[in-house]
Order: sequence, then structure tokens, then C-alpha cells
Amino acid sequence: MRRRIARISGSLAVAVALAASTLTSPTFGALPSGASASATATPLTVSSGDYAGFLLSFTNNGPSNISSLFLVADTPAGWQFVNTVNGPFLNGQPYGTSSCPNTGGSLLCNFGAVPAGTGPITVTVVYRTPTGVNTTTNVTFHYNSTGSTSGKSHGNDIAAPEGQITLTTDKNFGGRFGYNNNNTITDNTNLSKTNKQSTGVDASGVGQTNFELTVQDGPTLLPPTDGTISGDCSGQATQLGEWSALDVGNNTTFSNPFRATIVVYQGANDPVTGLCWIRQTGTDQNGPVYTGQLLTVAANTCNDPPTNFPCFTFSKVGPNLQVVFISNHNGVLHLSP
Repeated sequence: MRRRIARISGSLAVAVALAASTLTSPTFGALPSGASASATATPLTVSSGDYAGFLLSFTNNGPSNISSLFLVADTPAGWQFVNTVNGPFLNGQPYGTSSCPNTGGSLLCNFGAVPAGTGPITVTVVYRTPTGVNTTTNVTFHYNSTGSTSGKSHGNDIAAPEGQITLTTDKNFGGRFGYNNNNTITDNTNLSKTNKQSTGVDASGVGQTNFELTVQDGPTLLPPTDGTISGDCSGQATQLGEWSALDVGNNTTFSNPFRATIVVYQGANDPVTGLCWIRQTGTDQNGPVYTGQLLTVAANTCNDPPTNFPCFTFSKVGPNLQVVFISNHNGVLHLSP
């Protein structure tokens, strides 16, 4: 069965959409012929005060060689440069003798020589963001031949990509770049009549670090509506609680599973029959293609310890219903317990 996704009106369901986040399109500046670069926020939205990442990529398309290449940045007011991770890499391997030390709290990468035809050279830059702000911020990075950050013109730029990121204090959202094993995230856990659900993820057991993590719920959140769906399971039961969305590693598939926990306010006595799992499995002329699967208590309850994924368990936590969903399929996770 294959049809356009429609707004749901029910289901005790977990919809897991394994989709890469739609990240900010890079903006290029001061690009001479032969060089290309990009800066992409990871994740696109971050909880104010938490870690933010920018995935940078540089390619020397030639015809000239670059004898010395440096990377610096215009650090926004209130931001703190922390470190670089996941690079500098070329084809998954460290690039030459390149290094990116934290120099007095500023970004300064030295790539050395970059011959024509080399790239993409990638690295992720990590910042700590300011607290208590709701804003969209552009961060400009400068690939140049001197490593200088003086002045505003950056006239010696070889490439100057700009990445855009949103900071939020929304209590129905939690987002960070999982720097240095900070692989857990949750939104507001103080449940009440006005905050009927909390969503969290623990990816500390996946065996990796330095990837994006986001969770979101709330009364306005719905399953994907930007494509088509096969096997839509979102209307097969009475919906309990709100939908939740979870992104673990931007559609990375890990060898070991992650754990998502959803708690529904005063839902302990609600009947539970299954969870609806929706994941992105491709694209077509209409956009993303999603696949849904109804996970049932009989067939998909987790063993102890869990061995088959995805699986889930339900339990009572005082007057509240707790749902634990375990999977090693990562991406955007939609839950409707």
C-alpha cells in the first residue's frame, strides 16, 4: 500500500522516520576559480547553551596548487570555540600533518600544502553556544593563505563558506552536537497538564561520539508530511500522548543500538497495543519516501537483554506511562505513544 501521508488522527504508535536532517544550505563568499568550500550546521537547531557543530569541506579543484592553507573563523559574540573533531580528513584518513589546535580560544587550522585536485578535506568545528537566547546565527569561516583573522575584509580568502544555525530555548526541544561522549539528550522532563510528554535519547552505547542529537515533542508536532508513505500505520490505534521526533547521528546506522525514552503524563492506565515505526527509505519525484511498520507487543517486545531490533517496552512510572524504544537504525525518530 502506498499513499500520500495525511494528518493522523490516532494511534498508539511509534513512528520512526530514518531520514537525514535537512541542514542549512552553505553560502559561499570570496571564492576564486578553482576552490570550493561549504559549512553545514550539525544539527540545524541547538538548545541555547549547548554544543553546536559545523561540518566544513574544502576542495582545491585546480589548476593551481595551494602552498599553505589555513582555516580561521569569525566567532560570534558570546560563543566559545571548543575544539575540532572528525578531521581534518581526506577520504576518511588524516590529511597529511594538518592540525587544528585551540589557539587562545580561537580556531586556527593549518592544512599545509593542498595540491590541485585535492579534496574534499573535511573537519567538524565545535562551539559552546550562549545561554538564554532564541536566534538564528550565521558563522563565517575563512580558508586563507596566512591564518590571519585581522580586519573585516579577509582579502586573502581562498574561500569563505558561511553556516547558519538556530539557537532555541523551546522546552519541547533538546538538541546538541554530541561532543566528547555527550551522547544523551532530553527535552523538558517536568511533566504537567501543559507539558504532557518528555522525550529523551541515550546513545552512549553505540560505540561512537561526536555526532548530532535532537529530540522534540509537543502538541503541534506531526509525522512526516513531505513525501509518500508505504504501509502507513499511523491510524491503526487510538493515539496516546504526543508525537515525538528524534535524530541520532543524522541517519547513521550504528553497530550497537540507541535507546529512546518517552514518558506520557498520567498515561499509566492507558491500554497499549503497539507502536508505529516510520522511517525514510529513499526519494522519488514527489520527495522523500517513507516506510511504516506497526510493531506489536506480541512480536516486538524487547528481550532482556535486547537482542532483536527494533523493539520496545512499556512500564508505569507512578501515574505516567514510560515507553522505551531500542533500535540501531538511526535518523529522525517519530513516536506516538
